[in-house]
Amino acid sequence: MSPLSRAVRFLAAASTLALATQATGCASDPSSQTDDITDVANSKVKRQAIGNCWEYASNGWGEALRLGHSGEELNLSESYVTYWHWLEEISGGAAGMSAVASLDADQLSTGGFWGDAAELMRRYGIMDEGKFIPEEAEAARSARQSSALSAINTSLKSGVLSDKAKRKDLTVVRAELDKAWQLSPEVSK
Repeated sequence: MSPLSRAVRFLAAASTLALATQATGCASDPSSQTDDITDVANSKVKRQAIGNCWEYASNGWGEALRLGHSGEELNLSESYVTYWHWLEEISGGAAGMSAVASLDADQLSTGGFWGDAAELMRRYGIMDEGKFIPEEAEAARSARQSSALSAINTSLKSGVLSDKAKRKDLTVVRAELDKAWQLSPEVSK
């Protein structure tokens, strides 16, 4: 099993355990002012630029779990998860996703839920922000998300992706996404 797969499984298992424990109201010491389940280490604050707060929350939870577990600070890429969300939304391949637009839509839906982010991370893995968009490795807010959203919505309305048949061709959709996100050939590969 790859290190990335182990990390995704760890995040999924830890999240499930934390939610199950929290739901029953358990705390290690009821008289304590802190709770080991909800008082977790905090990763760096990031600010969303588009309606993908659900991805920020999911990645932030994973970053906090890793920080609390190993002391290692991660900077997971919300843009990477957004990229795959859009691929599935545009191509109609998002069976089970909660915020899916039809193939006839001429703009993306950026909304979703924790379960959507978890499923996308399970399918495509996770990536460090600096490896997906090197220019935004330390940015608190992604400018690329807004410009990519605008470019893809233009393509859906009047560009390559306005042809509904091309939306089903993953090679065409990936090429449009890569261009909108301004990804290097190495990252695209």
